[in-house]
Amino acid sequence: MAVLNEHQRLQFRSAIGAALGGAVIREGLGYPAISIAGAAMAAAGCMVLAVQSSRPPVATPSLPNDFS
Repeated sequence: MAVLNEHQRLQFRSAIGAALGGAVIREGLGYPAISIAGAAMAAAGCMVLAVQSSRPPVATPSLPNDFS
């Protein structure tokens, strides 16, 4: 199940990249602008990662050791 979820996320990211590239071309910015848009998306992803890494971990409730 986790592999399927990872595959879906990969497909989603690929679709977002294709949509962004198509939008850049549709706006008439030319092929060189695609790499600039990709670099901007990568920078945004790095910022999200930095914010997520700086947050303290969420405490998860522990299960009791006695399952009887």
